[in-house]
Amino acid sequence: MAEEQTLVKIKIPRINPWMAATLVLAIALVVILATGFSLTGKVVLVGSNSLTPEEAAREAVNWIKNYFKSGGSDVQVELINATETSIGLYKFTVKLSSSSGSVEETYYVSRDGTLFFPQAISTRTTTTPTTQPRQQAPNVPKADRPDVKLFVMSYCPYGLQAEKAML
Repeated sequence: MAEEQTLVKIKIPRINPWMAATLVLAIALVVILATGFSLTGKVVLVGSNSLTPEEAAREAVNWIKNYFKSGGSDVQVELINATETSIGLYKFTVKLSSSSGSVEETYYVSRDGTLFFPQAISTRTTTTPTTQPRQQAPNVPKADRPDVKLFVMSYCPYGLQAEKAML
């Protein structure tokens, strides 16, 4: 008896390379987001040039000095303190001194030191608008024939019609 040989084909499923790449990138994204949030508790921007509060405040102080110099004012600017706020900005206090006196002011600067905010206005509080009293209209004397000045070009047909109506 002759032995029959049977050919058995084993089919290995082919993996789609795009699906594998998508899966790897999705896992990498989840890992990056998880470590970014768990390490600092804040969103970490990749490639951000974050400065310390003191460095950013010093850059803003230099900008303030140059601003006053360009205006011709002799103002001394002294950094008192710089702290980080909960909204991602640095808050710093400076002492501005000139011949007319000195004053302490609080300013804000972005984490990279490129944006300077001279004032913070709260949007949580409501302000009541101030109403000014209405001014009374001036008394105009009534006349039978009003005093009107009409300026017309000689070749304008509508101006000529208006001129005829005035006469």
